[in-house]
Amino acid sequence: INGVHITSLVAGLGIASAVFGLALQDYLKDVIMGTHIVRDSFFKEGDIVRYGEVEGIVERFNMRTTKIKNIANGDILSVSNRNISEICLVPESQFQDIDIGLPYEEDPKKMYSILEGAVHAIGELDGVNSCELRGIISFEDSSVNYRIRFFCYPPDKFILRPRANRILYDHLRAAGISVPYPQLDIHTIKK
Repeated sequence: INGVHITSLVAGLGIASAVFGLALQDYLKDVIMGTHIVRDSFFKEGDIVRYGEVEGIVERFNMRTTKIKNIANGDILSVSNRNISEICLVPESQFQDIDIGLPYEEDPKKMYSILEGAVHAIGELDGVNSCELRGIISFEDSSVNYRIRFFCYPPDKFILRPRANRILYDHLRAAGISVPYPQLDIHTIKK
């Protein structure tokens, strides 16, 4: 028409609309999932969530992205709302396990007594909801492994775990118990 090739124009418009549609696709997914977060109260600002290996506090979110502050190091992670299925809510109280290997030579009743004292002291720490001795969990080459579990608010675990480890170490040391380390016996053959 009037010297203009319409087929080229229509093909160009088709390609442009396909590119525009692909670019708009992720944006629309983010907005739809953002609406889903608000409508279904999936999470709210201040909640603790896990995204992959990162546990963090939801700092803020809008219709396109969710900002999560990593509780381990304070980094801010920006997650597109279309990835909402990869985010899970962390309970208010979360458990932390402390596994400790103790010598085979020691009497298990004595070990339980010492560990119960440590469990009681860990349970008294400010921020620890409860603490329990889970018992013997495995028999390794150089040690019998015991487990202590305590419950706390997830961001507090980075402060409370070193304190709990110190209490456990002090109780073992006061009782004269040393933590075993891997040992290797080498036998030589004389010729």
